[in-house]
Amino acid sequence: MKKNLISTTAACLISLISFSQTFNESIKLLGIDTSYSFIQFPTKEAGMLFQRNMHKALNGGRTVVYHYGASHIQSEIVTTETCKFLKKKYGNAGPGFLFPFSAANTYNSVNSKTSHTGEWTYAKSFQLPPKMPLGIRGMTVSTQDTSASFSITLKNPFPAEKYLLQLFMDLNALTPEFQLCINGDVCYVFNQDSLMNHLNESFIPINFEGEIKTVEWEWIGNGEIKTVEWEWIGNGEEGEVFTCYGINVEHESKKGLLYESFGVGAAAFQSVLSIAKLEDQAPQFLPDVVIIDFGTNNILYTNKMDNNIPRYVNETVAKFKAINPHVSIIFTSMQDLHKNGRYIDAGIRFNEVLDSMAYATNSLYWNFYDLSGGYKKIKFWNEQGYAQKDFIHLTKKGYELKGYLLYSSIENTLSLLNTQSNQDSLHIPVKKYTELRTQKDEESRSNEHSETGTSGKKVYTVKKGDTLSEIAQKHKTTVSKLKKLNNLKSDKLQIGQKLKLK
Repeated sequence: MKKNLISTTAACLISLISFSQTFNESIKLLGIDTSYSFIQFPTKEAGMLFQRNMHKALNGGRTVVYHYGASHIQSEIVTTETCKFLKKKYGNAGPGFLFPFSAANTYNSVNSKTSHTGEWTYAKSFQLPPKMPLGIRGMTVSTQDTSASFSITLKNPFPAEKYLLQLFMDLNALTPEFQLCINGDVCYVFNQDSLMNHLNESFIPINFEGEIKTVEWEWIGNGEIKTVEWEWIGNGEEGEVFTCYGINVEHESKKGLLYESFGVGAAAFQSVLSIAKLEDQAPQFLPDVVIIDFGTNNILYTNKMDNNIPRYVNETVAKFKAINPHVSIIFTSMQDLHKNGRYIDAGIRFNEVLDSMAYATNSLYWNFYDLSGGYKKIKFWNEQGYAQKDFIHLTKKGYELKGYLLYSSIENTLSLLNTQSNQDSLHIPVKKYTELRTQKDEESRSNEHSETGTSGKKVYTVKKGDTLSEIAQKHKTTVSKLKKLNNLKSDKLQIGQKLKLK
């Protein structure tokens, strides 16, 4: 008998069993709807393919996961947390991708600190069309400055192991001589002769061996990789250009789970389609699972559904299936959002469309919107310390919770497939929020907390979560004018405080 819907009771039971005690308090506090803690699949074929791809790491092979997203992913808090739990079960195939964020004029991952010297140009996938071809990470850096260099210092050094480093770069007649140094004392020099050996290839391989001290998840021990540095040593001939797409680091054994975090802040859903080098670079560590975790920047500023999303979904599936016909693609929804005094209810429609398109393309779906509580929940997350004051981004513990929920959803689905081999599909209908949407949105009523004082001047009563910038924007004034009018020395506000507006 075909099973299109798993009961909420059964879903909750499986989900709750998998949750660790560490996150139980947060899950209960925030009202996480654990019935959505699954990676949903439209057909038995899609479910079994996902299971096979994940089990490759359990059967002595390697499972490669690409996780693409925007600012929620670039910091790598979510992916680090998900990866941490998954590797305990599936093994560790290596730390994954490194990138010189500083040279790209952007913020670092939580796992590394980067710096650079000299003049660099860069491109990032939120800038469309990109001014230079984008690498697999969604970013590219390039320089013609002979004094240029970059360094990547890991906050948790990789333990001693046999590593393969793949330096993704342009290798052509204009590539300058350079050296790559590990830990500041092991340097690999690439002169013109050695560069010619890799002419027109997509990367330079570097083998680095260190002594294994431990198999613990925490990276410790002597011989560990602490710093990866690149330095130009060419003669500065006219026209020489060094273009870098990042460095992939994995164990030589290529066994276990390799989880690649490919987030670029401010990127939109269609940004993956602009990665020109993806088809050249992805075959070097072929993806088994691709997570597409976008959407916020497609609806945040307009509060309207982007009608191009179905096309983007189809083109994304085609792009990755051309790279690996057996890849499992997981689409996700974003969380509840709030901006400019209103909840972004376009997130409800986005969730519906992504749910529908995942099924139309025989892809998988993670409904994080409903899992995290759905419409009008982001301010509650902020009140409890899980979301930032912009009501868009999460705090560190909020992102850690999201990472754990993704891990749990993956494991719940695989557990279901292991125990119910005849499960033809898994679909949990999205919530409609009809009553909440028809209610007058208190946040959109600009005069709700405004009143006229005894002097006839309009005043505003500060409520929880208010910021000066939001109040100023709502009442068509500026922060500086509000501060001057109310003799404010800082941007700090108190709940119940009366602010003069004119």
